[in-house]
Amino acid sequence: MQDLCSRVACSRRNVMVRDGFCCQYCGSRRDLTLDHVVPVSRGGKDVWDNLVTACMRCNQKKSDRSLRDLGWKLKRQPREPTPYEIGIVAGISTADILRPPPEWEAYIAPYRERLEVYRRAAMEAGLVNMIEGNDD
Repeated sequence: MQDLCSRVACSRRNVMVRDGFCCQYCGSRRDLTLDHVVPVSRGGKDVWDNLVTACMRCNQKKSDRSLRDLGWKLKRQPREPTPYEIGIVAGISTADILRPPPEWEAYIAPYRERLEVYRRAAMEAGLVNMIEGNDD
């Protein structure tokens, strides 16, 4: 586990960034929400390893059942990301990436393509404000 100062807040936006704005059940990038892998009604908590991005269709279909009940598997096991893994969205503003100070240019350039992939996915999911840090 990371020390407390370097931990990432477990927020809606950060879970979606970690999951690449993609439903962890079917792969859809539309109508996204969060789902508790272990439903709250069965003791599931609001923690990194129990929250995943899900489309509304899968979330409603899953309801309060377990993955085992449905025979479903996750695309990727949920875990707490490092600040580095989601820092491109959570810690650096879009303006910093698109118009960095000259001395940042060499460091920011490799992240532009990755940011654009996240922005496109967020736009498709209707979450543009979230990726720019206006909703948590």
